[in-house]
Amino acid sequence: MRRITFLFLLFIATLMPAHAQNIGAFEPARCPMPIPRDTVVDCGYLTVPERHENPDGQQIELAVAIVRATDPNPRPDPVVYLEGGPGGSALWGLEGWLGLDLLKSRDLILFDQRGTGYSVPGLFCDAYEYGFDPETVETVEYETACAEAFTADGIDLGAYNSAQSAQDVALLVEALGYAQVNLYGISYGTRLALTVLRDQSQIVRAAILDSPYPPNIDGYEMQALNGFNAIEAMFAACKADVSCALAFPDLRDRFYAWVDSGDTVLSDFGDGSDFVDGYQVINVLFDVLYDSAAIPYVPLALENLLSNDGFLFGDLVSGVYADDPAEQERYDALYALTDDLAMAHLGMDDYDQFLDYFDAASEEVLLEVYDAALAEASDEDYAEVLRLHLGLDSAADLDAYLETVSDDVYDRLFDNVVSSLALGWVDVSDADGAFNSVTCVEELHFNDRQEAELYGLRLPSTLRDSLMEGVYAQYDSCAIWGVEPAAAFENDPVQSDLPVLVLAGQFDPITPTTFAEAAAQSLPNAQVVTVPGAGHSVIDAGDCPASLAVAFFDNPAAPVDTSCISALTVDWVLE
Repeated sequence: MRRITFLFLLFIATLMPAHAQNIGAFEPARCPMPIPRDTVVDCGYLTVPERHENPDGQQIELAVAIVRATDPNPRPDPVVYLEGGPGGSALWGLEGWLGLDLLKSRDLILFDQRGTGYSVPGLFCDAYEYGFDPETVETVEYETACAEAFTADGIDLGAYNSAQSAQDVALLVEALGYAQVNLYGISYGTRLALTVLRDQSQIVRAAILDSPYPPNIDGYEMQALNGFNAIEAMFAACKADVSCALAFPDLRDRFYAWVDSGDTVLSDFGDGSDFVDGYQVINVLFDVLYDSAAIPYVPLALENLLSNDGFLFGDLVSGVYADDPAEQERYDALYALTDDLAMAHLGMDDYDQFLDYFDAASEEVLLEVYDAALAEASDEDYAEVLRLHLGLDSAADLDAYLETVSDDVYDRLFDNVVSSLALGWVDVSDADGAFNSVTCVEELHFNDRQEAELYGLRLPSTLRDSLMEGVYAQYDSCAIWGVEPAAAFENDPVQSDLPVLVLAGQFDPITPTTFAEAAAQSLPNAQVVTVPGAGHSVIDAGDCPASLAVAFFDNPAAPVDTSCISALTVDWVLE
């Protein structure tokens, strides 16, 4: 699949002047990202103060996308999604919400938190931008350059934190005209949700904390130990399953012996084939256990690795194990046709020339090109573009589909296709500068590095070094980020009487079930559910946990029916 390499400089490099718009004003705008299939999405930007305590100071803009409910008469209390990270983009991950029952009766409001995604400014640190080779540069080098560049641009790095974001959420709800909303937070988004419950409770009807990271947990102290415990839990679950145990006998001990041996195996973690050792495998195994869909493959991938075949494990790391060849073929056909249409509009007949033009053009120019190219297309070509875009099997299927859609949906199809082609696959999913600001302001300051090292001593030595790497790296980052730590109360448990559903995954390596229990202790109307077989982000673990969210929001005061949970098991992939 062709990937677009240009950057959204307009969206990530500039601050709005203080007089540009009124505080709390929401201005509709064309969506800055591709809109999947026939989804109805309204986008815009919300203007907020960089520091809410200084409303006349610098203003920033938050990118907002409202995914409309499929029910023509939606409930009046939408769901506001709070992305994790910190630093993740909610808008970039829009497609992951499609098809969930959660969207049937309620609108879903996605917004890119300050400093993230398509919001302005975007706190993205890029080694290339500062003249560094990402393969050889030390993180501290380019993060120092990054922090200095942000500060020189007038960005107040200390203003990008949960307390300020909670006030953003309140302004967003007010600007969109809602009395109350439901919150759905995942990972760091649960900390933001808890901060909203603490500081802006008047706007909240109910909240779901999925894979919670409460402020009273000192996560960096226990990060390595929690990762090790998740790995151990995966091995134990395989051993307890007769089929898995027979297929991979003594897998835990053999794998740890391989890690200790220092041997290497050829694999591909998404950036080309290379030999990897146990240190590297443990480091990324931590990340693989985030993904509920990858977990059933892990024992087989490790068994293959011990047989000197590291490529299935590499597929788990890079996330390509679930690729659908038919879907790839559809994308290839769509791009082949639309490239021809765009080249015809531009009067080009050389594909290399077109790619050079494509890579150099701004997003505004590309939007104009595809807008005109599709407008000039024949009826037959345009119908084929729509069929491929929608993933339909035949022209007859397209005709049948178009008979069922409203004029509004049909009119949006053109813009959706144009946006998908012009805006492509620009990855704004991870704003590492925003991660540092949140973490260095309100988390790492309350963690004791010596305590982290003591927890690490409980691990086998080879695993300890790998799993502690990220902990040490964050201390190094915060040492150069230059932000003032939050007040002590930001480390206190959040207390609220509002109804809350707390979801935890059995194999979650970063926010284990103990975090869910800790979050619920100061929430008297909380229900806690642990989902077997799940990793991080429980809603991604299948229809059962997704149905719990719908049931809870429909009646937050009632006990959630968890009967579907008891039927969940890990369906280990054995060959």
